[in-house]
Amino acid sequence: MENGGRKAMHIHMDLAGSLPGFERGLETVTRDGDIQGVLVLSCAANDFPFFEMNLVLRTRPFTIFGGIFPSIVYGTRRFERGTIFVGLSRALKVVVIPSLSGEEMNLRKVLGSAALDSEGMKTMMLFVDRSSPNIGSLVDELTSTFGVGMNCLGGATGSPAMPQNPCLFSNDGLLDDAAILVLLDLESGIGVSHGWESIRGPYRVTESEGNVIRTLDWKPAFEVYRDVVETHSGRRFAEEGFWGVTRSYPLGVTKTAIEKVVRDPFDSGPDGSLSCMGDVPEGVFVDILHGRADDLITAAGRASTLANLAFQGSAKHRMILLMDCISRVQYLGNRFREEIQAIHHDRLPMLGACPIGQVGGGGKDPIEFHTKTAVVGVLERP
Repeated sequence: MENGGRKAMHIHMDLAGSLPGFERGLETVTRDGDIQGVLVLSCAANDFPFFEMNLVLRTRPFTIFGGIFPSIVYGTRRFERGTIFVGLSRALKVVVIPSLSGEEMNLRKVLGSAALDSEGMKTMMLFVDRSSPNIGSLVDELTSTFGVGMNCLGGATGSPAMPQNPCLFSNDGLLDDAAILVLLDLESGIGVSHGWESIRGPYRVTESEGNVIRTLDWKPAFEVYRDVVETHSGRRFAEEGFWGVTRSYPLGVTKTAIEKVVRDPFDSGPDGSLSCMGDVPEGVFVDILHGRADDLITAAGRASTLANLAFQGSAKHRMILLMDCISRVQYLGNRFREEIQAIHHDRLPMLGACPIGQVGGGGKDPIEFHTKTAVVGVLERP
């Protein structure tokens, strides 16, 4: 599957999800010889032998970056196997941040150095290993370093089916516990929306550590959450299990954006704590949210509209890059196709991934780590 777009841009999808298909994909999008780098979006179910893949990545003369996700999107279809390749001919700078969980990692120094070389760059992409504990700190430092003028989108790589496995593509091979920041000379517009609405709150986060909320208003966080969700849904955690009840009841953190920043609970602790995908700092206020499928689909369309309105480049030469949460896929089921169609504007080339967490922000909005959210980028086709 190929879409050449303008002459200087090449997009290819390999449906096989095999190492030979990966090599052919790289060859296809770099055939003209003017490609500066290749964005790779791949599925966790692909058959990639680790050592052989590392040899491929380390011996290519062009920059390679991207990640492995639960599923990917090409056109208006979602795939659980396969790889998308995008050849980019514009200037780019890639910063690999290794050992993200290490206490010695000085994010301010690393990102500050990247910012010094960012003149002329208009867009950032960020791919980060979902298992790294410092995702929140990294995203916060991005905003502190680059401000709100630089557009950014990306996602958390990896899959629940492949915990702790290398899930980032780089010229150093497959990486884990790392992040890849890419600065691009491309115009873009970013739209972020989720469609979840508050049913109870706000509650003050009185005790938390990283992504673990210990108390809300000094009461065990899970007890507060369970009582509200069971009353609203008429369902019981003891009967259906944690995921069976919680998938339609995320938390919303009050920040400066119009919509709350969503946090997806995934476990409860014996001490009554509540673990979420994404950090929840002490002192913030959270609501318990709920949503209907129609509202989520409408919100995804809104994210696409916002991205198109924010895009300042040529209307004739655009493409859509989306990061739409895998938990939205699980919640919407067969209706996720409607969400993709709501995002697809003007028959533009569209591709993306369904990560566990999304990164998005730009214009007047700070860069945030999101969950259960649609992040849509409209990018210039170079």
